[in-house]
Amino acid sequence: MVRVALGLALAAGVSRNAWAEGPAPAASRADEAFQAGRWSDASEIYEGITSREPGNGEAWFRLGISRRKLKRYDPAAHALERASAAGFSAVQTLGALAITRAEQGERERAFETLTRAVDAGLPVSVLETHPGLEPLRADARFAGIRAAADRKSHPCEREPRYAALDFWLGDWDVYRAGQRVGHNRILKAERGCVVLESWTDSSGGTGRSLNYLDPATGRWRQNYVDENGGVVWYEGEVRDGALRFLGENVGADGKSRRARVVLTPRSDGTVHHLIEHSDDGGKTWHGYFDAEYRRVGAAK
Repeated sequence: MVRVALGLALAAGVSRNAWAEGPAPAASRADEAFQAGRWSDASEIYEGITSREPGNGEAWFRLGISRRKLKRYDPAAHALERASAAGFSAVQTLGALAITRAEQGERERAFETLTRAVDAGLPVSVLETHPGLEPLRADARFAGIRAAADRKSHPCEREPRYAALDFWLGDWDVYRAGQRVGHNRILKAERGCVVLESWTDSSGGTGRSLNYLDPATGRWRQNYVDENGGVVWYEGEVRDGALRFLGENVGADGKSRRARVVLTPRSDGTVHHLIEHSDDGGKTWHGYFDAEYRRVGAAK
């Protein structure tokens, strides 16, 4: 959703955000003209707004878009630079400025600005789809900029911290005390940003978990739900070569207990999975699930 909204913003501006306490007449008329694609009218009204409110970054941005649509490239670039100076979104202003320079035929300045836009977070989807960047796509430099944008747009595919659970990926037969008790399939999704668990026990009972790295804390989170309505949530980290989770196990009846998990990869390719519960708030713990994961097809 963010990617789509940004692409639309670069193509035609952003949704209305009133300049003052309420929509003043000039702002309302400007918004109507802008949304209708009446670029000459919009440009004229935004010029009046920015002359009265020189710190209005959004008005400068829309003025820049309107001027670009009219092919008034240098004035458009000036307005976009003023939007940036006023603190309006660096991604949008730099992206729009790069498009302006590309349409103008200012190839070197367009590439310089496009590089800055990608550094600021311009999504790779904008580079791939925006028609204003077509003049740059045949240049060999564009592929490098696109690759950089792809890396930045999809960090989970490349940053090592998102690979912390890779040892758990695959199809597993799960054993307790030498007896097979179930099967677990662990897959990545969302360009590597999510690890999905699909559990089936030997009697056919099922459960699923969603695991992801919280970018705000740098810690892993797990949310597990089974077919009986039980819910488990965990938070943890990879430490001392093992994934260590601490959280809460809540039954369908609403009763909860503390829970902790240790997932440890072993040198022989197996994984040890230990779950413990506490009924006294973590003062004492007792074993709940102690099992060994063996890859499907591996020698027993």
